[in-house]
Amino acid sequence: PRVSLPKDRTQKLYVNMTAITTPTHINLAIPLSSQRWDEIGEHPPPIDAASDHLEITKQLASILALRLDVLLHSRNDKDQFPSDIILKLSSGSLPSLVTPTVYEELTEYVSDILSRYRNVPYHNKEHAAHVTISINKLIYLAIAADECLSRKCTTENNAHYQVRKSMRRQSSYPVRNESQPNDNAFTYNTGITNNALYQFALLFATLVHDVDHTGVPNRQLVKEADELALIYNDRSVAEQHSLTLAFTVLKGEKFSNFQNTLMPTQSERRKFRVAVIDLVLTTDIANPERMQINMSKWKEAFEAPFRGSRRTLDSQGESEMTPKMNQGRRHSIQAPPKDLMHTYRLGIKRVMLL
Repeated sequence: PRVSLPKDRTQKLYVNMTAITTPTHINLAIPLSSQRWDEIGEHPPPIDAASDHLEITKQLASILALRLDVLLHSRNDKDQFPSDIILKLSSGSLPSLVTPTVYEELTEYVSDILSRYRNVPYHNKEHAAHVTISINKLIYLAIAADECLSRKCTTENNAHYQVRKSMRRQSSYPVRNESQPNDNAFTYNTGITNNALYQFALLFATLVHDVDHTGVPNRQLVKEADELALIYNDRSVAEQHSLTLAFTVLKGEKFSNFQNTLMPTQSERRKFRVAVIDLVLTTDIANPERMQINMSKWKEAFEAPFRGSRRTLDSQGESEMTPKMNQGRRHSIQAPPKDLMHTYRLGIKRVMLL
């Protein structure tokens, strides 16, 4: 089938605007990922701001399946850039390793999780979709920007340099590296760009982060001695409940092929669980201890003197990045402003190696 993509300054890095024959999940995931940040959800179906359960399920399952494909291929060839894998998958030159059975189980898992979101004003399945699609775009931008750096695209005539310049306009937060004399040299603080497992974990965490949320804040649950507060000892009650439910559902026999493909070893299972748990607990902004940890990590990443490390930024980098992060723009899928806070906390946490 012919894939119709919105115009995007970054799409050259990922897709060829030609007729391509690809698996269903790639046909949907590529256009979803290729949208400009400020145009997310403004395009016609199937990449619109869906509200129907089935359509949301298809969208989220497709981007998760694409990241799973990247993960499986990266295990076979650790030297490939994620964007190269996506390009080859979309062109048909690389076969999908996500089998129909695994994709079916993944899609059913997404549907199951979405069905467990309650019909509450904010912590609902639409919120989960908003944050997941936004985080997916942040990963897309971070990977593209970091690849340009790795390929040393530093000249105006280089196609990758032009893509990298567009990344600056799409909020990938570049900073000047004073240790490099070339005026066109930039450093990107994007720590997960070559870690496909963490990329998938980040999307998985956004999907499940508020599942079965009652709509009542943790503080109130604790005050009322709610059953959930008793179970989780008054600590990050809603977040821990969502994590327990998400992993309990995943452990079901009907998702065994999906589980074994995602986590084939105990080591992979442990890494995945640790990442997801850490990410979901990060969304508990009312926990003073966690807030203090996050503030310390923020200072480590954005206030420490820049010494050529990919984990630190100089003062010029801080002044350039902070306004972009604090713009608070409501993206075009019309998510409530609070959605942006969850996107911010989940995305910046891993994309910036916090």
